[in-house]
Amino acid sequence: MARLIELTKINGNKHLVNIDHITDVWRNEYVDRTYVFRSNCIDGEHSLEFKETLEEIKNLVNGE
Repeated sequence: MARLIELTKINGNKHLVNIDHITDVWRNEYVDRTYVFRSNCIDGEHSLEFKETLEEIKNLVNGE
């Protein structure tokens, strides 16, 4: 069963992300965005931009 976390995209829309597909997460402080890379794409990884910080995403993934 997939384990999903809810993240907020830059435009304010909510997005559910399957944590089993996350390959990398990094924060760009200059633009105040966190990039989440996912591996479930035919063309390889692609990223989505979210408002949550690294710490917030880590807590969601770890169930805190």
